[in-house]
Amino acid sequence: MHFLSQKKGRAWLLVTWVLVVSIASLVGTHLLLEWLANRQWSYAQQVIRDKGLVLDWRELLPPRLAEDVNYAAIDPLWGINFSEASEEQNERVLANRQLLRQAQKGLETAYLSTSSVALGRLPEWSQISTSLVKSKLLEKSPPVGGEAVAIHQALDQKIPILRQIAIASFAYSEAEFMPSWLGQDLSKILHENKIPLSSTLNLVCKGLLLQGIAAVESGDYVLALADARAVILLSKAMMREPSSLGRLVAMVYLRQTNEILWNLCRHRSLSDEQWTDFGRLLSSIDHEHDYLRQHNLEMAGNLEVIGHLAEHRSKCAAFFDAPLIESFVRPEMAPLLPDWFFTLNRARVAGFEMEHVFHPFQENGWAGVSAQREMLIKDLHLAEAEWKHMDLVFSRLLMTTIYSSLNQALQYESVWRQGIVAGALERYYLKHQNYPDKLQQLLPDFLNSVPLDPMDHQPVRYTLTDSGRYKLWCVGVDGRDDGGKVNPGNKSNPDGSLNRPTYLGDWVWQYEPVPLATESDSEGK
Repeated sequence: MHFLSQKKGRAWLLVTWVLVVSIASLVGTHLLLEWLANRQWSYAQQVIRDKGLVLDWRELLPPRLAEDVNYAAIDPLWGINFSEASEEQNERVLANRQLLRQAQKGLETAYLSTSSVALGRLPEWSQISTSLVKSKLLEKSPPVGGEAVAIHQALDQKIPILRQIAIASFAYSEAEFMPSWLGQDLSKILHENKIPLSSTLNLVCKGLLLQGIAAVESGDYVLALADARAVILLSKAMMREPSSLGRLVAMVYLRQTNEILWNLCRHRSLSDEQWTDFGRLLSSIDHEHDYLRQHNLEMAGNLEVIGHLAEHRSKCAAFFDAPLIESFVRPEMAPLLPDWFFTLNRARVAGFEMEHVFHPFQENGWAGVSAQREMLIKDLHLAEAEWKHMDLVFSRLLMTTIYSSLNQALQYESVWRQGIVAGALERYYLKHQNYPDKLQQLLPDFLNSVPLDPMDHQPVRYTLTDSGRYKLWCVGVDGRDDGGKVNPGNKSNPDGSLNRPTYLGDWVWQYEPVPLATESDSEGK
């Protein structure tokens, strides 16, 4: 019996010793991971500061505009940025909302052509008019060739406020939505991701763009120019918003604004003074600077949100329970996640941003970031299970969409710079009744300098064509000059392939129509 009790005592002693060692190991491991995470986070913060970037997104907010110089402060645009479900409504917002409701009717399903610039093709008037008949903006299908005039007249009769909004843009060069987000508690908005997207704003922009391309074909060139100006100013207001969503939506509308500009160039319809004024507005947007500022703001905001989730585990549970969040971390796991999990993830997000976005961008612009795509995919270990890389949970959530938006930005910026050159070429034509042999002939009377291709930093390419017009192009995402050749997608979505990472071809501004591929021809592009 004594022997058995002694044996049991030794067993309990062994179990106790194992438990003590295990607990000590766990505590030690936890403390070590906490120390390593804090060290890496401190290092990441120092690297960010050394690169001239900031960690407090509030420092990146643009200065407020005075209302008397603010296009978006006019009625009925005041309050247009608030979503219909927003609680931030007042009498002025509600009154303007009522005025703009008519601007939505009939535009919900309106089709807008976006392939004119790249493919040298006229707007798809049959598709546009068909969509407007379905939405009741047009009572019946207009005759072939008369679609633009019919749409122009219908918009004037049924949505006259669009013309008022457009014409008012001539008195302004800047815009900031009112009431401004900058006057509110942005920390709460950021932490809860409650920056809404106003459907009214979207439809007003859509209506202005539709009115613009219809006005060109109807000979109402002043209205078309006003529509383009209005959309550019509203897009500038979007880019002032403390959210990357605003910049992404603005790029969509600015890209479509080029359709109006292309059609104005095609008709050679503006005076030298009008081209000069419009060129100043186009050149007033510094897209590279805005991209860097906005991405710095977004990174700083994301890092703050991760820290906020660490301090508020109930909100962390709600974050991982959101419909669009795909992660092995489940809401019920939130209270169990150690502090070092959040700290290490903050360090990793900052490190990836610096290595794959900010450093390449500062060294070589958008082309530098684009070249990092394959390396980032490799470093994120996307082919491996997420639980094997707990330090990459937030990096995977936040960074996997960078290159889809970047490719869109590259294509859009290329065409934007081509549009600046196109306006200068039309001014040259007004004076000389021909186009120059080289873009250098535009200096200094029509351009201060020739815009550079954002991919390879060479001057935008240019050649005269047999039709008496010209072609402008920039190299695509492959970085190769294909001599101005564009590879369209299929007929149902001809420009859909142009901003894909796999696109092989140039981004082009041209007036000769490009033959469209069939479904089988474009397969795999």
